[in-house]
Amino acid sequence: MKISPSIFIIRFFLASFALLLTTGLALPALAGEIGLTARVDKNEISLEEHIQLSLTVTGVMNAPEPQLPPLPDFRIRSSSTSSSTQIVNGQMKVSVTYIYQLIPLKTGSFIIEPAILKLAGVTYQTKPVAITVSYPDPNSPTTKSPAYVETFISNANPYVNEQVIYTFRLYRRVEAKNLDLKMAYEDSKFRKQSMGDAKIYSRTINGVQYKVHELSAALYPIHAGKVEIPPAILKLDLIDRSRNSRGRNPFSSFFDDSFFGSRATLVHKTLRSQPIPVRVRPLPKEGRPRNFANIVGDLTISANIGKKELEVGDTTTLTVTVKGPGSVKDLSLSLPEIAEQFKIYPDQPESQLSVRENTLNGEKVFKFALVPLKEGYKTIPPIAFSYFDPAAKKYLTLETIPIALTILPAHDKENLNIAESFQSKVPGSKNSVQILGEDILPIHTKLSDFENNLLSESNYFLFAGGMVVPPVLFFLFTGYVRYNQRLRYDTAFVRNRKAFKLANQKLKLLSASAESNPREFVKQLSAIFREYIGNKLNLQGKAITSLEVERKLMDRHYPQEQAAITRTLLEKYDSLQYAPPNDSKNNDNLMDESLNLLNQLEKQA
Repeated sequence: MKISPSIFIIRFFLASFALLLTTGLALPALAGEIGLTARVDKNEISLEEHIQLSLTVTGVMNAPEPQLPPLPDFRIRSSSTSSSTQIVNGQMKVSVTYIYQLIPLKTGSFIIEPAILKLAGVTYQTKPVAITVSYPDPNSPTTKSPAYVETFISNANPYVNEQVIYTFRLYRRVEAKNLDLKMAYEDSKFRKQSMGDAKIYSRTINGVQYKVHELSAALYPIHAGKVEIPPAILKLDLIDRSRNSRGRNPFSSFFDDSFFGSRATLVHKTLRSQPIPVRVRPLPKEGRPRNFANIVGDLTISANIGKKELEVGDTTTLTVTVKGPGSVKDLSLSLPEIAEQFKIYPDQPESQLSVRENTLNGEKVFKFALVPLKEGYKTIPPIAFSYFDPAAKKYLTLETIPIALTILPAHDKENLNIAESFQSKVPGSKNSVQILGEDILPIHTKLSDFENNLLSESNYFLFAGGMVVPPVLFFLFTGYVRYNQRLRYDTAFVRNRKAFKLANQKLKLLSASAESNPREFVKQLSAIFREYIGNKLNLQGKAITSLEVERKLMDRHYPQEQAAITRTLLEKYDSLQYAPPNDSKNNDNLMDESLNLLNQLEKQA
C-alpha cells in the first residue's frame, strides 16, 4: 500500500511527539530532585487578613496532593492548584503547586507543622513555618484600608438592667458582598434586644467618602461587676476593581463593560472590632421600695376608663399604659383592692418596641374589664409601681390619677306573664284565672304530654356514636388519600419524608465499612450530610455552601443555634478533607457529632 508524503509526515510527527511524551513520563527526575516546599505570602498578619499557603511538588508529574498538618488555629477557606512544565536544554522541569487560603481564628504566635507527601515508598515533608497574628492597630490610619469596622456603646458604666445601646458600623469605600456579621455577646452577662435592620448612609472622613452600614442593639447587663463585650466579627468579600492591571491598553475600559464580564476580583476579609470593657454598677440598697421588681429606665404611666357612668352589671374597660426607654417588658401590674365593688377580668398585656433617636422605647398596655356590683359613686384608687431612674440615681414611684365612676341601678326587666290570678269581686267566690296569651303556647290536654321523653343513658351513647363515627372515618379516609397523592406527585414531600432514613442507613454503612483512608471517610461523611440537608430543604445538588445551608435553615424556622452548628460542621468537613484526622478515634467522634446533629435537625422538622 502506497502512503502519500503528507500522511507520512503527519504520522512521523505524531510518533515523535508520543515518544517524547512517553520518555518524559517514564523518566522522571531522580529521587534526589523530587522536592516538597512550603511558603506563605507573609509571616506577620492581623486578624483582618489571611495567609496564602503554597505547597509545591517538584520533579514529578501527577503527584498526589500533600497532606496538610492539623491547623486548629486557622480556617481553610478555599484551595486551588496550578502546574508548570518547562523544557530547558532538553531537560523537563515539572512542578505542581497547591494553594490554600488560611484565615486566623485568634491572635498569637503559631507554627504550621510540616506537610507530608508519600511517593514510591519515600516520605517528603516541608519545613515548619512561623506565623504571627496580631490585632489590627487601632491607631493606624483607616483611610488606607478599603474597609474597616468600629463598635461603641452609649454608656460604659451602667447600672444592672439599664439599657445600653451597642452600635456596630462598617465603613467601606469599595463594593462588598457575602457579608456575614456576628455581634458576639454572652447570654449570662447581657440580655439583647434587636433595634431593627441596618441603616445605610454615606459619610466623608478625611476627604474620603465611605458607605456606612450601621446596626444597633439594646443590651441589658444582668450582673454587677467588670464584664467585656467581645469583638464583633464581620466576614465579607471586597470587590477589587483596580485598573492597574490594565496598563495602557486602550481597549481595557471597553472590555471591562458588564456586557463582557467584569475583571473585578474578590478579596476575602475578616474584620474584627476591639473588645469593649464595661463596669456594671449594682442597684443601690438604700431607698429600695418593697414592690421594686428590677425595672430600670425613664418611664411614665397613664390610665383611662372606657365609661365613667354605667349601670350595675354593665362592663367598662380600664386601660393602664407604661412607656419609656427601659425594661418595661418585664413589668407586671395589679389593681388595688376593689374586688368588693367590681368583678375584675384582666386581659393579656400587650408590649411593643420603637426606636427613637437611637434609643429603644418600650410600651406595655394592661387592660382590665370591670363589672360593677353595687350602685353609687365609686373611685378606682391610684395604680402604682416603682422603678429605678439611672439619671436621677434614685428609686421613684409612679401612680395613676384616681378615677371616679357613677354606678346607676340596673333597670328591672319586664317579666312576661302568661296567666294572671285575680280575686273575684263577689264575696265567697273562688279565685279565677284570666288567660292573657292563649295563642302563645301550644295547648296540652293529656298527661302523657308532660312525661320525660329524654333518651336513656345507653341510647344516648349509641346516638352520639352514630353522629361522631362517620365524620371521623371520612376525615381519616380523606387524609389517607391525600397522603398517597403527595407520595405520588409531591417530590419535595417524598424527599423530606425519606431524608432521615436514607441518611441514617448510609451513615451506618459508612461506620461499619471502617474506611481506612481518613480523607475519603470525611468526604463520604460530608456528602451524606449535604444530601440529607438537600432532601430536607428540597435543594438540587450537593454543592451547597455552608453559608447557604445556614440561611436556608433559618428561612425554614429552624433555631438559629442549630443553623449555626450545622454551618460549623460543614466547614469542619471541608477543613478536614485537606487535613484529615490521623486517629480513627477522631473519625468516631466526628461520626457521633454528625449523628447527634442529624437527630436534632430531624426533631425540629
